[in-house]
Amino acid sequence: MDKKEPFICPHCGKKLPFRIILKIKNGHKFNCSHCGEVIVPLKTKSFTWGYVIGFLSFVVPQQIVFYLHQDFMLSFLIGLLHTIVAFGLVSLYLYFCTEFVKPSSFT
Repeated sequence: MDKKEPFICPHCGKKLPFRIILKIKNGHKFNCSHCGEVIVPLKTKSFTWGYVIGFLSFVVPQQIVFYLHQDFMLSFLIGLLHTIVAFGLVSLYLYFCTEFVKPSSFT
């Protein structure tokens, strides 16, 4: 089996938009935004993990900073920064590791 490029349509060979990562889950069919053909992600993690990691990366640092400094605004901003970084890293991981196939070759 040949190596497939991540986030490229197997029909037309063009890169897919980054915003599709929010909808990715195993077996879910998409239409390519360039050619309109149906594509399916091959063995991927659901983006639900991104939401869970983002939530935990907000709550844990925010509670630690609030406990140590008793400053709500500082703890909120630090939690928000951690959430944005974690959300971005999970998004990039999915973007670079998700391969799409034609529905007929999906097993």
